[in-house]
Amino acid sequence: MSTTAEPKYAWLGRAAIEAILIVFAVVLGFIVNEWREGVQTRQASDTALERIAEEMEANAAALRQVVGYHQMVADNLGEAIARIERGEASEEGVLFNVLPPIMPRGIQEPRLTTVAWDLARERGDLDPVDYRMMSDIALIYSAQSGGADSTWRSIAETFFLSTESLERRPLLPKLRLMQASFSELVAQEQYLIGLYDRQIEDVRAALE
Repeated sequence: MSTTAEPKYAWLGRAAIEAILIVFAVVLGFIVNEWREGVQTRQASDTALERIAEEMEANAAALRQVVGYHQMVADNLGEAIARIERGEASEEGVLFNVLPPIMPRGIQEPRLTTVAWDLARERGDLDPVDYRMMSDIALIYSAQSGGADSTWRSIAETFFLSTESLERRPLLPKLRLMQASFSELVAQEQYLIGLYDRQIEDVRAALE
């Protein structure tokens, strides 16, 4: 009995070991695949954050190029208003004829972009990113869209695409409105620059 039982039990042992090895290989394969997918997801997330940081840097640089000019325009508008109020300039006129010395370079829109942010959201690359950081970045792009971008478009539509600007009318109402608009634009640009600078630093730190 012993001579016939030993091979039988040896075969069962080998089968059990092989079954365990197969299960282990399958489980290990799942673990490796999950790890690989995690690494790829993290790499995509880091790449998206890097591109967003670069986009914010470019946007901040664009704002720094124009914010001083916009402040100058607001100051020039204040001086033009003061001259009219002192009686040194006519109260009526064609706005287009008055504006060239006040804003010699036109509006000078900052040309802010959202390409990196939009693409990352569309592809879901930011899903692994910390919620607080995602919320802060979203706030910046929301402030960009509803702030500076919106204000300079409003300035263009109100003062440069309006037929009233080509007609002889009282100047003070338009000049005051334009001064308020440019002052608001300057405040929004300065606010955005501060947001960009802080967020870029946070993103760079997270990528280290």
